[in-house]
Amino acid sequence: SRVVAYGLLVTIILMFATFVVWGFGTGSNSLAASNYFDPYDGDDVYYDQDNNPYQYGDDANGNDDGGQANYDDGQYDQQQQDYQYYQANNNDDGNNNNNNDDADNNDKETSTTSNKDDSRRPRSFLRELERDVAQEMGLADAVFMPSGVMAQSIALLIHQEQQQQQRQVDDNDNDNNIDNLPTQPSSFLCHESSHLILHEQQGYRALLHLNPIVVATQHKATGISIPPMTLADIEETLLTASRTTTTTTGPTSTKCRDNDATIVALLLELPHRELGGKLNSLSELLELKEYCRQREMAFHIDGARIFEASAGLLATPETNNNDDGHDASNDDATTTTTAPTTLAKLMALVQPDSLYISCYKGLGGLSGAFLLGRDAAFCQRARVWLRRFGGNLYTLLPYAVAARMGYEREWKLPQQSQSQSSSSSSSHGLASFADKWQKLVQIVQRLSSEPSIARWLTFDPSVPETNLIHGYLRHVTVEQCDQASRRVQEACGVEIVGSFRPVRHNAAALAQGYKVMFEWTMGRANVQIDDDLHVSSWLEFCRELERIVRAAADSSQATND
Repeated sequence: SRVVAYGLLVTIILMFATFVVWGFGTGSNSLAASNYFDPYDGDDVYYDQDNNPYQYGDDANGNDDGGQANYDDGQYDQQQQDYQYYQANNNDDGNNNNNNDDADNNDKETSTTSNKDDSRRPRSFLRELERDVAQEMGLADAVFMPSGVMAQSIALLIHQEQQQQQRQVDDNDNDNNIDNLPTQPSSFLCHESSHLILHEQQGYRALLHLNPIVVATQHKATGISIPPMTLADIEETLLTASRTTTTTTGPTSTKCRDNDATIVALLLELPHRELGGKLNSLSELLELKEYCRQREMAFHIDGARIFEASAGLLATPETNNNDDGHDASNDDATTTTTAPTTLAKLMALVQPDSLYISCYKGLGGLSGAFLLGRDAAFCQRARVWLRRFGGNLYTLLPYAVAARMGYEREWKLPQQSQSQSSSSSSSHGLASFADKWQKLVQIVQRLSSEPSIARWLTFDPSVPETNLIHGYLRHVTVEQCDQASRRVQEACGVEIVGSFRPVRHNAAALAQGYKVMFEWTMGRANVQIDDDLHVSSWLEFCRELERIVRAAADSSQATND
């Protein structure tokens, strides 16, 4: 019922927003609400056949047309040689080479032509959201995109372009147009649990012409717990010259030399979703940063759940010491590095070249993603590729509004509430990600100490590192778990987890008889449930599971007799 209520609330809000968009403002001199929500208003610069820049609101000759022109007008498409975005701190001569990292100088509300009247320029809802997120992360700029798959593909493409462009400069090649660069065999580094490897149908190869060098850590599993990727794992992978690719039947390994391909980027997921939300320690992140600088490769963070990761990374230095074999405190850098207190300070330490954030996971939006860059030129290029990928939808209003709502509700408001009160923000009905993480830690500790639960269920990691954790069930089937869960929901009114699924990617768990797993996230709804009710529901689940398994065994015995 809560889901239905939330759905109706979001629908009403979006309907009202749509009314606002189309119900206010007409004429070229008014600040129409539709312009406010148009993600392309005010910033777009096109280049005609003579390489002269003109903006939205100009005609093809660079003259002010009173704001009547449609930015998708055919005459623009025919005359532009390359669709580019233009930031306020760039020159007006059409050159797009400013690498100023100061986000404060990239004011997107400032006119890029001297003969413009700034008061007539429309504000952009989406540009404001992009700027706010970029400032929160301490990065130069952000680009809103329809999906995370698109965002990370574009990030890898740009890093490939930039590396090849630099090599052209080093080789004194006069033809340094980034769009005319020769295609060279390229690769990227990532963990075997990366979303690109498991869930994207080899898009990196089919679309990007990139090959993955996959770093495996399953062989280092402690019990059923697979550790996250570290610098030592990367060096070991490259030393043995092993590249793992993905086929339709699963991972296969082929031998190759490291120098057979150019490694354009290291892709690190933070946190590792498929590993139960495990985090790399701050010192490990700093080691990876330095490694990428030395190897002249980009450092890209898959931060789909970066807000969830903040709970562990922004706490006291290296406190994620647990019993699953991943000891974040065993590191020399802990004595010299102070844990950051904000995500902007974290990014200032780690210095990723690019960062992807999901809008619909921890933030609870409808869909969408942010792609952020350490310099403004990266995001300028990302907008070019956004257009090429067809990601500049006619309207992004529902996704942008939902992203803003989620960003404010799940991140900004709890932060503000906590800063204004010494008590937990959850006591005010605004649970922060740290509140959710701490609650999950408490409940998992209680569940793991119950023998009747531990008989069936094992958590990975044993102590949650974020507000997300994985659970593994042994000697049962998905169908049996679903049946027990339905009975608990009827008896207790609690859905303990969203779904159960077969174990596929954890060989250590399969070898120990674990056939079923689930992902448990402590979110905005279940964080309000009393701890005792959580525990009693799981106790009832295990009792029901035992009844179902015993009944199945009796039925099988009767059939054999």
